[in-house]
Amino acid sequence: MKLARDQQGYVAGLNSAYTSLGNIAGPLVAGYLFDIDINFPYISASIVLILCFILALRAGRAWSATEAAAQEG
Repeated sequence: MKLARDQQGYVAGLNSAYTSLGNIAGPLVAGYLFDIDINFPYISASIVLILCFILALRAGRAWSATEAAAQEG
C-alpha cells in the first residue's frame, strides 16, 4: 500500500512542523534537565530513542500484517 498522493503534502507539513517543534523545545528541555543533573539530558534522550524504536517495530509489524491481508484478499 502506498500513501495517496493527496496526503503527501499533509505528511510533509507534519514532518516539518514536528521538526521545528523539536528544534525549539529540545534545547529548552535539555537545558532545564542539565541544570538539575548533567546526565539527565542523555538519560531522557535514551528513553525517547528506545520508545521510538519500540513504536517503529510495532508499526512495522502492523504494516506487514496489513500488506499480507491485502495480498490475500
